[in-house]
Amino acid sequence: MGYQLTLSEGDNTRSVHDETSIPESRGCAQEYRLYGVVQPFWAQQIDKAVAIVAVYPGGFEGPDRRFIAVPLGR
Repeated sequence: MGYQLTLSEGDNTRSVHDETSIPESRGCAQEYRLYGVVQPFWAQQIDKAVAIVAVYPGGFEGPDRRFIAVPLGR
């Protein structure tokens, strides 16, 4: 299972990330969640920000949590 990340700014919506294939190293992801968005203090626009996506693949004792950093710039 992959994920798609879209960014909405007012009336504009654009796709930031859309997976067509999933890397084998990720394992069998059961869930994806937006963990946060990080932006430098000096940045004035969202194109310098990075979205942090939490991935929950199956682990030895239940789901683990790993992170993916997705740049929001064009």
